[in-house]
Amino acid sequence: KNPGFAEAKDGVPVGWVKAGALGVSTENSVVTLKTDKDLGWPSLFQDIKVSELPALKEGESYEIVLTFRQKSDGVDKFAFGTVAIMGKDKRLTYKDGTNVNGTKDWQNCTTVLKLKALPEGAEIVRASFYLNGTGSTGISNVKFVVKVVDNK
Repeated sequence: KNPGFAEAKDGVPVGWVKAGALGVSTENSVVTLKTDKDLGWPSLFQDIKVSELPALKEGESYEIVLTFRQKSDGVDKFAFGTVAIMGKDKRLTYKDGTNVNGTKDWQNCTTVLKLKALPEGAEIVRASFYLNGTGSTGISNVKFVVKVVDNK
């Protein structure tokens, strides 16, 4: 939903949710997360309901892939994308992407979570972008895909 950040309301891309007091702006298909104080782990995220996923057959697995471009400006701690499986109010399993801290130019990022089955109590597949500490990070060209793959 709106992976190119083409639509935004109050700076937040339509179809995405801002969690925490993080500054979020969207311009020219780039979303920027910014803060001048450490807010803990604020994020921008999007969910896919587990009920919308195709069922696995014998010998198949899920491969959840989040690809994007990211840059950073003065990030003193962490700025990264992650894929998580969420249950009722908690994260059941996850895979964090590469930390793009400091000041770095645009780079391609990919985070992949492979699962032979969804964990007990799974309700949501979530793609999130975190900014922990101070600084800003830009994100663009997002693709969030759940694939069914053969285990062979």
